[in-house]
Order: sequence, then structure tokens, then C-alpha cells
Amino acid sequence: MYSIDFIWSFDEFVHISPEDIENYVREFKRVMILNGLGIIHHAGECELHGSYRSSFTNELFNKFIKVNNLHLDDQYDSWGNERQYNVKYYHDTISVFKKN
Repeated sequence: MYSIDFIWSFDEFVHISPEDIENYVREFKRVMILNGLGIIHHAGECELHGSYRSSFTNELFNKFIKVNNLHLDDQYDSWGNERQYNVKYYHDTISVFKKN
């Protein structure tokens, strides 16, 4: 049974391995309701910045979303009226996706 209408994660997926992120995305598909929304902050350019960062990319996230028949709505690294808030320091990304 589908029960989740909103998934939010900030500053966690930047530390998770690509293999585990793939499993999470598969679970997102399984538990999200139709038209459910997800917003995930993750590494975007595979720059490790030490052993505590994920070797993940936007391309991998996009692939995992597509393979699981989810829809990527947007990806960005800054927001606010003057783009004053951002996750650019570590080349991170925020991905917004839906289950259609």
C-alpha cells in the first residue's frame, strides 16, 4: 500500500553511497502515493571532499529516477530572491521529483 505523499531529505544523501541511493530511490517509488513529491539534497559532481562525502553525481540521480519511472521536475544548487541560499560549496544539488 502506498502511504507517503512527501519525501524530504537535506544533508543526508551527500554521505550515502551510490548503491544505497539507488535502493532508496527504488523504495521511494514503492511507498509514494500517485503525485507524491520528493525533495532530496545530494552530491552532484562526484567530488569526495574527504572520505565522508558520497561519490555521487546528478547523472546517477537522474538515471535512478528514470529507471524507477519517477519524474524529475527540477534540479538546482541555489534559491531565494537573490539566489542567496545555496549548496554550491561542495557542488551539491537539490532534486525535486514526483511519482506520476
